Amino acid sequence: TIQIAQAVVLPGGLVTGSGTVQAPSITSSAVVSPGATNAVLNLAGNYTQLLGGSIQFDIGGTSPGANQSQVNVTGTAKLGGLIALRFSPGYVPAVNSSNLVLTAGSRSGQFAFQDHFFLLGQNKRIVPVYSPTNVVLTTIAATDPTNFSLSAAVQGQAFALAWPSEFAGYNLYVKTNLDDPTWTFIPGVTNFFMETPMTSPHKFFRLFKPL
Repeated sequence: TIQIAQAVVLPGGLVTGSGTVQAPSITSSAVVSPGATNAVLNLAGNYTQLLGGSIQFDIGGTSPGANQSQVNVTGTAKLGGLIALRFSPGYVPAVNSSNLVLTAGSRSGQFAFQDHFFLLGQNKRIVPVYSPTNVVLTTIAATDPTNFSLSAAVQGQAFALAWPSEFAGYNLYVKTNLDDPTWTFIPGVTNFFMETPMTSPHKFFRLFKPL
């Protein structure tokens, strides 16, 4: 157990492991991850995940603390940013199986971005189901997509854009004027781009995958 008397603000970094972090509130732009399929991370207080934050779960079955990780928030959970999954080697969720990954005293908001929710080659995908006090991930039958969309979200003066990391190898380009024939390559972007504060009243983005 880690006990902190004052509100915690995490501008980045990694919070990982089993046990309890106790604080009046945690506001996170960090990566929160129990870090193992049998790990349960308890956040004793209120939890707010900002647009630049992410939460990651390890999935190898449907039993929290045994073969899937879980995060429990005793207070309010305000969700945003990214949710990512990491599957145990050889494990593929069955259709209609469910994973209770997050519980809270109360929940508001939803994750803006999702990683590894398409089970490519399996004709399955994961969908999040939000209730007032938890988040459950359900596996459904779905044909593998032939394409995908960019997702964008704004929080205050922060703008973020992402696409599922299972679709790798793409480059992101930007322009501020559609009449300009030139697109500008944004280096160092794998599948997530964030700008804070926003530097233009409007921008246009495209993805291109080199041959």
